[in-house]
Amino acid sequence: MIEKNLSLIEKWHASFEQQPFEALDNLLMGRIYTGRLNRNDTDEILFRLFYMATQDYLTALDEAMWSWFEKYLDAVPASMPAARWAEILQNAFSTVIRLNLRETQAWLLENYVHARVWLQSLYLGPARDPEADLLRTLALCQRNQDLLPLWMRLCRLEEDRPLHFASIGLLGLRKLPDENGEPYGDLHPAVFTGIVDLADAIDKQVRPKKEGEEFWFLKVRALMARYPRSSQYWTDNFLPLVSPEPNSTAAKYLSKLVPRLKDILCSTELTEGPRAPEEPPEAKADFVIVDFIIDKYKAKKEFLTSILQDLQVKYNYLPRKVLIHVSNRLNLPLIQVYSVATFFKSFSLQAKGKHLINVCLGAVCHVRGGVRVLEKIERTLNITDGDTTEDREFTLQSVNCLGACALGPIMVIDGEYFGQMTPAKVDSVLKEYNGEPGRKIEDF
Repeated sequence: MIEKNLSLIEKWHASFEQQPFEALDNLLMGRIYTGRLNRNDTDEILFRLFYMATQDYLTALDEAMWSWFEKYLDAVPASMPAARWAEILQNAFSTVIRLNLRETQAWLLENYVHARVWLQSLYLGPARDPEADLLRTLALCQRNQDLLPLWMRLCRLEEDRPLHFASIGLLGLRKLPDENGEPYGDLHPAVFTGIVDLADAIDKQVRPKKEGEEFWFLKVRALMARYPRSSQYWTDNFLPLVSPEPNSTAAKYLSKLVPRLKDILCSTELTEGPRAPEEPPEAKADFVIVDFIIDKYKAKKEFLTSILQDLQVKYNYLPRKVLIHVSNRLNLPLIQVYSVATFFKSFSLQAKGKHLINVCLGAVCHVRGGVRVLEKIERTLNITDGDTTEDREFTLQSVNCLGACALGPIMVIDGEYFGQMTPAKVDSVLKEYNGEPGRKIEDF
C-alpha cells in the first residue's frame, strides 16, 4: 500500500519500487501528474528523479526501460496520435542516453534493424522522427566498430532516407570507438572519409543542389568549430582523400574551408610534384641507396610508408627526385606517393639543416624573453623562423612548449637543452655547442 500523505513524487517512487515497469509506463505515457516537475519533458523528469539514485535503483529503471521497448516494439498504443507517440519515444531514447542505461542500450544495439523498420512508419518530419532518434541513441552508445558500415551508408545517402540522416552518419563516425571499444580521442579517420563521400553524394543525388550544398557546409563548419584545429591539420587529413580527384565536388567544397588545402590543389604540386629546394650533392641521383631501401621491402606497394620513413631518416627530408624514383619503382602514381608524404607530420618535403634549433615560445618562455632569443638567432644566422641556412648547417623552428618551463627561456639544439637563455648567450652557444654541449636539464 502507498501512504496517502506522501507527495506526488514520493508516491511515484513508492509505486516504482513496487512495480517498476508499470510506474515507468505510466510516466512515459503521461498518465500521472508529478506536480511541479510536469512542466518539463518526460526525459527531464526521469533525469531529475534518478540522477542521484543508487546503482540498484538505476538497474531497476534499466530493466523496466528495455522491457518497455520490448513490449511496444511493432506496436502503437490504441487511440494514441502518431505525433504524441513519436514524442514519447523521443523522450524514452533521450533517457537511455542521459542516465546511461547500459542494458537498454545493449538491447537497442541488438534489435535496431527490426526497430528501424517499425519506426520508419512513424516518420512525421525531421523534428518528429523516431527512427532518427533511435540512430542518434545508437551513435552515442556504440561499444565497438560494428556500426561503421551503417554510418558510411548514411553519409553516402545510400539508405534512401531524408537528408538529415547524413548528419546522424557523421555523428556516428565522430563517436566511433577504437578497436578496443575505448573513445578514439581525436577525430576518427572515418570522419574525413564520411565528409568527402557526403559531398560527392550530394552532388549526384540531392536536388535542388543548393539545398544539399548548404546542408554540407552547415554540418562541416559546425564540426570544425567543435574541433578547432589548424589549417594544416585539416589539410593533412583531407589531402589523401581528394588529391586523386582535385576537381571533385568534395575538393571544391573543402577548398572553401581550408586555405592550405586550396593552395595545394590549385598549385602544380599535384601534377609536377612539390617544389623542392636545390638538393645537396649527397641527395642527388643517389638511387643506389634508394633502391637498396626499396628492395629491402621487396618493392611492395603496401610498404610505401615504411620506405618513405627510411628515406626520411637517410636524407632528413624527402627529395622530389627520390619521390619520383619511388613512384616509378613501385608503379604508383606520383600523386599517391605525394599524398602519403604530406599526410604524416614525421615526413618533410623541405631540406632540413644538419642541426635543428628549437626555441620555446610557450607562455612562460615568452614572458621571460623567448622572442628576443629567437630574434637574435634569426639575425645571427640570417634566416627566419622555419628556414634553413644556405649551407644547410642549421634549421630554426619555434615550438609552443618544451615541458621545462622552470628553465625558460629554453633553446634546444639536436636534443641538447640550453636553459635560462638570453640574447647575449646565443653567439657563444652556436659557436661552441658542437665542442662543448650546453647544460642539460638534469644539470640544473
